[in-house]
Amino acid sequence: MMFWNQNKKGEPAASSEKNRFDHLLSVAEKLPVAALPDLLRAIVRPVQSDLLLAVAEEGADSRPDMTPQEFFFDGLIQVQSYEKMKEGELDSADYPLSLASDIVLPWPWSLSRYIDNLSYIGTHKGSPWKQDKINHYVDLWLPWRIGFVRGGNHSITAGILAGEGTVIPDHVYDMSYMFELVRADGVHWFVDGQKTEAVKSGRSAAVFEIGRLIAEGENNG
Repeated sequence: MMFWNQNKKGEPAASSEKNRFDHLLSVAEKLPVAALPDLLRAIVRPVQSDLLLAVAEEGADSRPDMTPQEFFFDGLIQVQSYEKMKEGELDSADYPLSLASDIVLPWPWSLSRYIDNLSYIGTHKGSPWKQDKINHYVDLWLPWRIGFVRGGNHSITAGILAGEGTVIPDHVYDMSYMFELVRADGVHWFVDGQKTEAVKSGRSAAVFEIGRLIAEGENNG
């Protein structure tokens, strides 16, 4: 996950990620619940920026598909329950996503499409961004409020870079059920209390656990 982190010079990777995780969680615990989404945006913004730039800087297919498994950890797919997701599905119309400010993660992969879309999309270029319900597919995961793009990566990228546009997600899933099954300590991911994978990114692990704090705060509020 090269887009996530750069370790401090001379510091072992595992130690660096653990320190990053611990520090982010210590900050999160000092913030009111209402401020935690702002911290999440700060943590995830570098990932979004890397995805938006990678094709221009390195060429086609320079990043993997940005799925929830890629974002968190591979084994997440084993605990994704379609039944639980449908049970926790919410009305998409209630959760519009601003491409200018919300966490939406497209993964443009074609340099020609990237150039084409950046060339004409944007009010200042005479073509305001508009949602295309045939092309644009976004799943919104709560409580993190992260939009994972499943279609329309290049035009959504252009909207984000133009700083405009609102997308209504196809699906909005409350994934809070996973907090009973999954946890991270900055070194490993655990599923049902069993160590499953090493944490590759202290930031992604911190994002997961900050989601737990948001869910707990909402339940207690």
